Amino acid sequence: MPLIDQLLLTLMKLRLNCGILDLATRFNCCRATVTNIFITISSALYDILYVGMMENNIPSRIKNQTSLPDCFQPFPNCRIVLDCTEVAVSNTERLDTQSHLYSHYKGRTTLKALIGVAPNGIITFASDLYGGSTSDKAITADCGVLQQLEPGDMVMADKGFTIRDILPEGVSLNIPTFLVNGQFTMEEINHNRLVASARIHVERSIQRLKTFAILTYIPYQYKKHVNKILKVCVGLTNLQKPILREIA
Repeated sequence: MPLIDQLLLTLMKLRLNCGILDLATRFNCCRATVTNIFITISSALYDILYVGMMENNIPSRIKNQTSLPDCFQPFPNCRIVLDCTEVAVSNTERLDTQSHLYSHYKGRTTLKALIGVAPNGIITFASDLYGGSTSDKAITADCGVLQQLEPGDMVMADKGFTIRDILPEGVSLNIPTFLVNGQFTMEEINHNRLVASARIHVERSIQRLKTFAILTYIPYQYKKHVNKILKVCVGLTNLQKPILREIA
């Protein structure tokens, strides 16, 4: 099969999640060939798009400031915005594995990854996938993102990220204010509004990532390759036009 057709087959699987038999029929080959091509080309794209361009390469806050959108002007020291996303995965036969994968938030077995987005909407970090029962804090502590932060950096996240105690020295955390006395003060309301208006672009970046249909449901037999699949989708997402018009 010509290399260009192998690439097309892989992109169709990633974007549309076409069935193996469907792809075998379209490209006039056997199902085993489809699987082999998909795994091979995905691994090559992973090396090019993620390892070659993104791995251990989170832009500095100084670099972020060169393309800082208006909604992040109140947060000039923001280095990265963190959020988790979950991917549905098929059940396994082992009950202990099912327990590790079961997400009470989603109500099914899932895999979970930490996604980091720059203020300009570009995804700059993607962790490996963990079992759906793993907490956001545990993933943040284990995935290696904290080791790339420097004193003076600010991390923005949702209020579920209670990670202040595990951040490196000199790194601050900006999350929405918790309701303590039954009513927010005007200062807290304004702060929460600013954080929400900034974080909405991060959620849009993750929503764009999830348009790759293979991330809606991954068969368990792809477990060995699932981290590469996720990171290839991240790399392809970054090749699309910017989320924010003012950055385009």
